[in-house]
Amino acid sequence: PSSFDNSVTTGFSIACWVRWYGKNQYSRPCYIFDARDDGSGGFILAISGGGTAWLMVLKPGTDDPRVFSDTTVSEGCWTHIAGVFDYTSQTLRIFMDGQEKGDTTISSSYYHTDLSAAIGNNRWAPSDQKWAPFNGILDDVRFYDRALSEAEIESLYCDVPRGDANGDGKIDIGDVVYLINYLFKGGPPPYPLVVGDVNYDGVVDIGDVVYLMNYLYRGGPSLCECQATASAGSGSELRKNKAAAQIGLSSATISKHNIFDVLVIGKFDFDLAAIQLEVEYDPEKITLLEPVLTPRTEGLTIYSYANQGTQKIGILDLSGEHHIPAGSSALVNLRMKGSDLSSLKIAKAILVDRDTQKIPVQIVSVIKNSEEDFTAGKSTIPQEFSLSQNYPNPFNPQTEISYALPNGCHVGLSIYNLLGQKVRTVVDEYQAAGHKTVHWDGTDDDGSSVASGIYFYRIKAGDFTQTRKMVLVK
Repeated sequence: PSSFDNSVTTGFSIACWVRWYGKNQYSRPCYIFDARDDGSGGFILAISGGGTAWLMVLKPGTDDPRVFSDTTVSEGCWTHIAGVFDYTSQTLRIFMDGQEKGDTTISSSYYHTDLSAAIGNNRWAPSDQKWAPFNGILDDVRFYDRALSEAEIESLYCDVPRGDANGDGKIDIGDVVYLINYLFKGGPPPYPLVVGDVNYDGVVDIGDVVYLMNYLYRGGPSLCECQATASAGSGSELRKNKAAAQIGLSSATISKHNIFDVLVIGKFDFDLAAIQLEVEYDPEKITLLEPVLTPRTEGLTIYSYANQGTQKIGILDLSGEHHIPAGSSALVNLRMKGSDLSSLKIAKAILVDRDTQKIPVQIVSVIKNSEEDFTAGKSTIPQEFSLSQNYPNPFNPQTEISYALPNGCHVGLSIYNLLGQKVRTVVDEYQAAGHKTVHWDGTDDDGSSVASGIYFYRIKAGDFTQTRKMVLVK
């Protein structure tokens, strides 16, 4: 807001969700809200360098009374913070996650004024510090022209519909897809972002997707049960008695067309439901292609999104039927072109087991791999486009058609009769690189059985096209 008028109220309240990353670059307090004029007083809600939340009233000619929270804000985790000024009782109160964490009484009357305000900045920081911006994320910031009660503050914290990521008032598969789109496709975030923190561990990541899937389709604990038992970082702590998993890159090999293959090797002794990776690289020296699954992760779905030198990758099965088995072998093949791969590294890895708990992970720069790792990692990546002869042929009533894609592209595969008329569209979608197999059951697009005879199947994948003949015999 351009102005903040407290002269007509009996108090005010500020509430917001905060994800704080520690001191800002100038080692100054991180200001959530700053409403003051030079020399005339005002209000400040901020987080100190040590993580203590505080609300202050600036009063000309006084020592600027303030109230501090008795607990600190956890770095990198979502926290609900609220500051309340009750003008009638001259009381300042600070709340964190719905609970009062401090209060103090002001002994003299407050100086009224109209104030300009800033969110996420210190308005009166030294000029060379560019307003000392808040180091983190502020979300769902709310202002009230009265002093909210403790019950109202608690309601603001508890009433956030965790899991309803798409905001449609329901918790279903749509929310799972929405989170995946946000995490791995560059889609819009949930609003407020904290609704995506389904497992209450303070961050929104692949763990929330798995927790939501477990709740929806495997009879897992409800969202409120998770809230009752969760604490910041608790996901990893629940599995800290297990040996840490290892995630690392193999050395690169080069295939046809000057494409490099770099395998992500995973070593862990328990089955996993999902993996999230963040890979950093220099986009001026490396062009990343679409990552490809390996036999170890076959049957799952891979999601990826690259932007400004970071590629985010998610591997999981939306049906919950498939998992990533324990062992030590390739998980995914990072395919790329470039002259200098030295900037490539795994910056972040999140592993979630089948009980929805996060697993401690040790990221190593390079994992020494065997020839078997390379064979397994590269076996799903064809070197060129191809369309195989259907099998069986002749057939009745069903046949199998296989084709190969060396890179991701839009694929169209259709069936034609002897007159050149299209009778069935089998594939019409974007597909990732790999060996593919589809089936045709001898029916047209309306589901009706076609007559015996000669048919042609034609593929168009990127610039590649090929047609083959098959015979249906009844």
